[in-house]
Amino acid sequence: MAFDSFAYVVFLLAAWTVATLLRKRGATAALILASYFFYSLAAWWYPLLLLGVSAAAWFCGNAARSAKGKGLRRVASGLGITLALAPLLLFKYGSQWLSIGGASSNWQDPASWTMPVGLSFYALQAIAWVVDCARGDIPERPPLLRFLLFFSFFPKLSAGPILRYDDFFPKSRHVRPDAGVLWQAALLFTHGVFKKVVIADNAALVANSLYAAPETTGTLALFGVLAYSVQIYCDFAGYTDMALASGLLLGIRLPRNFQWPYLATNPAEFWRRWHITLSQWLRDYVYLALPGIRRRGALPVYGGLLLTMLVCGLWHGSTLPFAVWGIYWGALVLVYRLMQAHLERWWKSSPVPGWAMTVAAVAMMQALTAISWVFFRAESLSQAELVFASLADGGWAMPALATLSEQQLLVAILLAGFWLFHWKALHGPLLRTMEGRPWHPAGVAWLLLLLSLASVFRVPNAVPFLYFRF
Repeated sequence: MAFDSFAYVVFLLAAWTVATLLRKRGATAALILASYFFYSLAAWWYPLLLLGVSAAAWFCGNAARSAKGKGLRRVASGLGITLALAPLLLFKYGSQWLSIGGASSNWQDPASWTMPVGLSFYALQAIAWVVDCARGDIPERPPLLRFLLFFSFFPKLSAGPILRYDDFFPKSRHVRPDAGVLWQAALLFTHGVFKKVVIADNAALVANSLYAAPETTGTLALFGVLAYSVQIYCDFAGYTDMALASGLLLGIRLPRNFQWPYLATNPAEFWRRWHITLSQWLRDYVYLALPGIRRRGALPVYGGLLLTMLVCGLWHGSTLPFAVWGIYWGALVLVYRLMQAHLERWWKSSPVPGWAMTVAAVAMMQALTAISWVFFRAESLSQAELVFASLADGGWAMPALATLSEQQLLVAILLAGFWLFHWKALHGPLLRTMEGRPWHPAGVAWLLLLLSLASVFRVPNAVPFLYFRF
């Protein structure tokens, strides 16, 4: 059930109504049942897998927290991590292992299995839970029902954000859906629908045409690359907006996953703004867990950066382009770390105005990020090579407007509007005004306009959320 569908809105409102009518414990049970039902719509056996991973994390995490010695704690936490990783590795990489072994294509072949939606996200959540229990970062055993909801809460189940203990259990994270909160939820959800339906899905048609025929002119190749750069952001950020809005309606404040990443001025800042919960997970459970990192020796630190970003790439997929994408970002972050002190001194002493430096830095990061998305989108390195060849081989004449299709013209306008809104959002006057005046007639008219545009410009065939396949 896609978040941008009418069926999901009906389901969300039904879950909110039932949870509102029931008392605290009954509401928690109702949301758990709603979450498992929601997950079963994708495949009947998905809830069994979710329950299995949740149960393993519950028992192993509690065993690690209550263990008397280091040995027992390590055994319990190691078992919990293994049980969380096993299904993820099996479904994400099993087809490659089996193809190497020459297995036949039948129902026993993992190549014919589908990657369970959301597994990559709640597997990482299970690992974080077990490790935090072993470290003593989780002070007490939470109520079982709350724990089950923590793992299965349907707004974040399919594509995050990745929750940790502090994101869910403290009372400060719970919200009462008053008029202001309901307005914030409506604002977030409508903006998410607009990002996904109007911008991402239409940009997808242009991006897909490039990767279907990558041997083209430089102008059209650049158009397709920029279209995918905007598509992946608006697709994933649109999902996150709708997830956060759903959580607010149900009384749970989920953590933010994006903070204007395309306004980043350097690679490290980009990863503090993009897919924030994954970046934090990689920092805390991969990078800081590597030997020698806390001693801050040059070799462990720089090697750890490359390894962490390689893990990030392989988490997204098992193909070679994802590995190259991870290494590419690791190299960017590494080079920035090596040059950071010199760049900061030069930035302070440069006679160039600060705003011009910021514009140049953001533009450079946009170029580097767009290059990275070529590897991320390509199905093979040869396909990525063809795209880069088209960008480099010329053919940069601007096509006449009459030669562009209506779809291409629409996407060109959307891309221009996207960047203009991003620059305007440096101060966020529109968003601040909207959030500060709940249910003002102008704000309601704005939301109705966005929903009308989503209805008019919805593409004929639904485009699945990109991160559902990860």
